[in-house]
Amino acid sequence: MNYRGPDGGQSTVEFALVFPLAVVVVLASLLALLEVRDRILVTHAARAAARVAASTDDRSLIEAAGRSAAPQLAPERLTFEVVGERKPGSLLGVVVRYKRPLRRGFGWVLGDEEEITARLMLPAEVAE
Repeated sequence: MNYRGPDGGQSTVEFALVFPLAVVVVLASLLALLEVRDRILVTHAARAAARVAASTDDRSLIEAAGRSAAPQLAPERLTFEVVGERKPGSLLGVVVRYKRPLRRGFGWVLGDEEEITARLMLPAEVAE
């Protein structure tokens, strides 16, 4: 006969109660880190695209610079919009939008994607 004493099975019950909570906390932290990563990458893409937009009007070069700055993002979900005018003393910038698929299990409540937007303005470089 195997006698466990007065505390027999208590550790197992505590583990069974705490483990699912620990898994949820770890997964929520991972999802939050992925969200922060995507926001940083969109900002980085806006910065790279704005640098190119400040010196050229070629939209394909502007988009290529933005996409190459954030290769981890799905290129078909990135859009670029040039704002401002190229004239002396003016600001020229880029608005980058990324339709991020929701990785949470709440797509049925919140929708299938969310939009992350970054805007960066720089002085326009005008050759005189």
